[in-house]
Amino acid sequence: MNDLDLEIAAPADFSFAATVFSHGWRRLAPFEYDDEAGVLYRAERLPIAGPAVMRMSPGGPGSVRVQVTTARSLEDADAGVVSRAVVRCLGLDRDLTGFYEAIAGEPRRKWMIDHRAGRMLASPTLWEDLVKTLATTNISWSGTMAACGRLTLLGPEIDGRRCFPTPSEISAMEVEELAEATRLGYRVPCLRALASAIHSGDLDPECWKDPALDTDEIARQILALKGFGPYAAANVLKLLGRHERLAIDSSVRERFRILINDGVKPSDSDIERCYEPFGRWRGLVMWLDVMKPHLLPNLEKAGQTT
Repeated sequence: MNDLDLEIAAPADFSFAATVFSHGWRRLAPFEYDDEAGVLYRAERLPIAGPAVMRMSPGGPGSVRVQVTTARSLEDADAGVVSRAVVRCLGLDRDLTGFYEAIAGEPRRKWMIDHRAGRMLASPTLWEDLVKTLATTNISWSGTMAACGRLTLLGPEIDGRRCFPTPSEISAMEVEELAEATRLGYRVPCLRALASAIHSGDLDPECWKDPALDTDEIARQILALKGFGPYAAANVLKLLGRHERLAIDSSVRERFRILINDGVKPSDSDIERCYEPFGRWRGLVMWLDVMKPHLLPNLEKAGQTT
């Protein structure tokens, strides 16, 4: 095995723990999080060295440490792919200044600033984020985790871990074969259609990372995909750092009822009105509000300071 150890610069307001625990992606293969060691693992394909295992953890002041293990020698091009993948996964290129300004002076949300919350754990590619979003629709969380585990078995292996399959690998499979391998039910034709569109070049979700692109245009393209409704579109936008839309589902409604609305069942319009004052950050404020009972204890356990 060959090893590479990198230190990647992180913004002053970056928190490794707050990003890793931001939502459930850390529990979906090929991500794997070691709670005791505070290390985030994933298998990733590199252009020259091939499959590699990445171990991400807090580095020195203002940095993230990344240890990479491969079966073949690593080249400069591989190191560049690793760096870009880590920046994308941990949101190291996100500017949250406006977010912290939007919630300044609000005692209920002071913890978000104190714990440097706001970055969302994402996959290196929009393809993977789209697939995982599809795998969360109308299914239990345990079902989502199992489906992502089965999907990852379709990718190449290294040191007991597997990389996420590519669009070309998925599009090459027949629907029946893919259904048997993933057990994603009615989502299988949606998954294969998505893979085929990306593989053929008809769809390029990576272009959505362009900050100059209008959010409504990205939403339009996502909603045009088979199997993607408003909740799924808002979730993908959230992973792009675009929080203008609210990702409201039954879980969010229930948490909002208990945590924000004094036990009164809200309408979606009620939730929208509550977060309208936060402008383009409203979706992020809502998400952190409803995730606080889960997120804050994990940050305190991880030893985050205020």
